[in-house]
Amino acid sequence: MSYKIFLQDLNFKLKQTVDLSTLNGLKVGINKGSVQVEIFENWCRENNIDCEIILYKSSKDRYKDMNSGMLDATISTNVSGKEIVKYNWKSILKIGSSPYYFAINKQRPDILKELNETNAKILQSDWYYKEKVYLKYYGQTSAASTGLSSEDLEFLKQKQQIKVGYVKKCLPYADTDATSGKMIGLLTTFTDHMRERYNVKLQAIEFDTYEQMHDALFDDRIDIMFPVYGSYWIAEESSQVSSLIFSKSVTIVCFLAFNTPKESLSSSI
Repeated sequence: MSYKIFLQDLNFKLKQTVDLSTLNGLKVGINKGSVQVEIFENWCRENNIDCEIILYKSSKDRYKDMNSGMLDATISTNVSGKEIVKYNWKSILKIGSSPYYFAINKQRPDILKELNETNAKILQSDWYYKEKVYLKYYGQTSAASTGLSSEDLEFLKQKQQIKVGYVKKCLPYADTDATSGKMIGLLTTFTDHMRERYNVKLQAIEFDTYEQMHDALFDDRIDIMFPVYGSYWIAEESSQVSSLIFSKSVTIVCFLAFNTPKESLSSSI
């Protein structure tokens, strides 16, 4: 498990620099008795950083002081998505890590043996299994959510406006509202977030077909297109770079039960 320094984005002192000395004097909240205390103290000594460590009995009180501004930073592994989105928290540095284990009753060595053997078999079949499990359950709520880097922010500053292309009649992903003429669908979640959090100016541009949108991307008439099928092969063949997964879709079979005999359904499947 990795541990990181987490700050509020609005008070982020390291946006344009990697100078660790800017951390000197910060009030850093950590849960009392946790392994993070020793790890952070060792990290500070190794990097000649002098911080004021404030110990808490619970994460609830630590989050409260972090959100109110009483703390400058906190040390954490995973923070709930609600805290990240609402208060714009941002991790900046990894300070260390520690291993996690299963605890087995000493009277049951058979369980320990079976666990170790099973773990080895899983890793033999998929060396990235642990990383995939971590990303599945914590990827969207982890303190590893770093937001935009200083390079990203500088790019947006120079770009001034980002043009986002989408295909009409492609709900739930995107479409154009017939009454207002504005974009609707899942893509609005992304554009609204970028405007509110990073003050990015976005211009939504509609297209009738995917081919038209694809051509516009390579003619530099748009900067981003959505939606795009998540295939590395397709991305490589199309000379494009895909982002992390924005949404997932599930394909299902719908039928009218009273008009479809079970025998016909099973045979067709």
